[in-house]
Amino acid sequence: MNTINIRAFVNKEKDINYPLWHPYSNINKNINHMLNIVRGEGVYLYDTNGKRYLDAASGLWNVTLGYGNEAINSSIIEQLDTLSYCSLFENTNPTAVLAAKTIKNMLPEYFKKIFFTCSGSESVELAIKLMREYWFHMGKKDKNIIISLADSYHGTYYGSMSVSGIEREHLNGFVPLVGDIEFFKPGVCNKCKENSEYPNCKLDCLRAMEAFIRNNEERIAGIVLEPLLASKGVTILSEKYIKSVQELCNQYNILLAVDEVAVGFYRTGSAFYFQRFNLKPDMVCMAKGINSGYLPLGAVAICDDICNLYMGGDEALIHGSTQAGNLLACAASIATLKQYTEMNISENVLSNGKYLIDQLRSRILRQKNVGDIRGQGLIIGIDLVKDKTCKTSLEVEKIVMIKEYLKRRGLITYMSDTGITLLPMLIVEKSHVDFIVEVIEEIFNTVVY
Repeated sequence: MNTINIRAFVNKEKDINYPLWHPYSNINKNINHMLNIVRGEGVYLYDTNGKRYLDAASGLWNVTLGYGNEAINSSIIEQLDTLSYCSLFENTNPTAVLAAKTIKNMLPEYFKKIFFTCSGSESVELAIKLMREYWFHMGKKDKNIIISLADSYHGTYYGSMSVSGIEREHLNGFVPLVGDIEFFKPGVCNKCKENSEYPNCKLDCLRAMEAFIRNNEERIAGIVLEPLLASKGVTILSEKYIKSVQELCNQYNILLAVDEVAVGFYRTGSAFYFQRFNLKPDMVCMAKGINSGYLPLGAVAICDDICNLYMGGDEALIHGSTQAGNLLACAASIATLKQYTEMNISENVLSNGKYLIDQLRSRILRQKNVGDIRGQGLIIGIDLVKDKTCKTSLEVEKIVMIKEYLKRRGLITYMSDTGITLLPMLIVEKSHVDFIVEVIEEIFNTVVY
């Protein structure tokens, strides 16, 4: 295996000779402070010095079944030895068909087709296009407004970026973005000004959206709903709010796409998060856990109404990318989804997720800089604050420093603008959870702002 010492390229913070530009970073990002990862095994990563880290970020939330998973590796190699690539533009292949069928079987029966993409961003992109084109073919050419939530995140393609509510101040250099997008505040009980949780509330959080829909129903194509705001520090929407969004879609003839890219495939314990609310979305956007992050793959599940429109005429869905439905990625997906069932991964997520959040709440919630701890399954947000009374968020620079301290102790976490997010792999064991809590408690006891 080839390894490269990045310090051979970078001897100072700003060096144009280092060849790689990292995502979401200034070109002068201090490379010396990045881990140089060269090996992975199970839930652990190893750097060039042989130091071991427990990966409680699951790669970028996507490596659900661990590094070096033999079943996934074998499935990829077997497919590689048979056929490495097949263009789905003009051909079909049993591996791609089986992967689509396996995903479809995890969903309600009214979903009739799986359209493969290369990423979560592309999945949301496709959902936006489908929403608008559906109504175009239905003779409603002005029905093209897309509604999204103010604190949502949907990706970095032009369409998916345009419907992302967070970080909009950083998008000014990309304008004009995709137009006819409307944002509304999400319904979050613990942030309600009325201090009155569902079902004893008036659901004021939905009134602005409801009024807009009522006044513009002939122009609204769809709603893109992230049912759990993962990038916003694991913000949990109220059940009543989510169900009410579905009711609005039903009442005003609006398509609903749920973005399950981050939480789909058992991250919260359910196969898909929307299933616990008995929603009936028209599309489901997915990626990340679809094949444990071994190769780029995403997908959109599409309902019968939309499929029937395209089957009944000559309309063609003008979307596709060269590697979407890549056979190696599909083979990895088949092996991953099979293991989810064989390992009863849902039970592991629910039991160890509860144990993790209970331990965190009992051991660090009292800390001065901890404002809140919340989560579903194995996605947990720890809000870091300056002061518990006003719950003002800790400065980003200080959150970065805490994340760095955790990393030095061998724990990799994810940082949100509200604090630290934990996304352990779905195969995590109790001993791993104990280590995660031990390190976090140690650092939080030491670092006080």
